[in-house]
Amino acid sequence: MGIAIVLAMGVSYYSSIDLAYTHGAVNLQHWTYMISTTSPFNRLTSILQHPTGIELERLGSFIFGGVTMFGMLWMRHHYLWWKLHPIGSLMMTSYATYCFWGSFFIGWFLKYTTLKFGGVAYYRKLRPLILGVVLGECFIGGIWIIVGLMTGIGYRLLPG
Repeated sequence: MGIAIVLAMGVSYYSSIDLAYTHGAVNLQHWTYMISTTSPFNRLTSILQHPTGIELERLGSFIFGGVTMFGMLWMRHHYLWWKLHPIGSLMMTSYATYCFWGSFFIGWFLKYTTLKFGGVAYYRKLRPLILGVVLGECFIGGIWIIVGLMTGIGYRLLPG
């Protein structure tokens, strides 16, 4: 699986560069090439040119987030029954998670109920099904992208 991930990363990197240079990045998806690449720097420029000082609301939110993450890490390390993973709280704010949460939830629910009622041996038998639910959506999206490339009709894996 690790080899497949590394290979997929290399192919996607090459494809992105090739598409941007062949068709022109400006002609492709506007957000990917024009907004997401400059947005962090525009925000930084704005902050540096117009400093506002410390905003107590943001400082409070920053401290609350740090304490919450540390608390989840500590609870997960010390208590086996603690189910919330700190990575989950970071991932829930991403756009891809917003689009794929249904598949992730079904996969998690199958894993949870299988372990709770069937045990580890039964979970090992059902692991391909559980992973298939989560990875199947990505695989089918990839198939439709390939079909779109062959037919000339575009397909978006993520809406928007």
